[in-house]
Amino acid sequence: MIRFYAGVGSRETPENVLGLMFDLGYNLSLAGWTLRTGVAPGADQAFIRGACADDAGNVVGYLPWPMFEADFVRSHNIDTQNNPEAWTYPAAAQFHPSWDRLTQGAQKLHARNVHQIRGWQETSPLSSFVICWTKDGEATGGTGQAIRIAQHYKVPVFNLQRHADKQRVLTFLEAATVAVAEPLT
Repeated sequence: MIRFYAGVGSRETPENVLGLMFDLGYNLSLAGWTLRTGVAPGADQAFIRGACADDAGNVVGYLPWPMFEADFVRSHNIDTQNNPEAWTYPAAAQFHPSWDRLTQGAQKLHARNVHQIRGWQETSPLSSFVICWTKDGEATGGTGQAIRIAQHYKVPVFNLQRHADKQRVLTFLEAATVAVAEPLT
């Protein structure tokens, strides 16, 4: 059985947190977890670099359009799904506070967040948890969209800006081996 998690965050994620995200991506990949992410610079790409470091490459990248971060996608040889599916737009609109004011491109960026939590098809298994970073530790920015969706589906969210969440993730990483460590959920 494939186990999924979402690894996302702000493009402004600090370097030390990006390093932690790399470590998480690497260790979770070794333990057989598959990363769902949006491939944006910063947090998303840190998770991908880690997940691909062991050559397992347990990553599914959801792209808002086919050439989004194309050089990065090619260099890491990850599986991608391009252009959010039609069913994600009403779902994304439900969780965005000003959906009707967004450009078509911004709507695509936010619609792909639905895939990060729910997978490619409406019947796909949910991500088991979300690891992220936002500047204020809240559901803000583009990452906030993924957080709101996850919260709606009762998917645990670990925001590395929050001390308690970061400590729980660090404890998880410090376990003797991730393969036998207790799951984050």
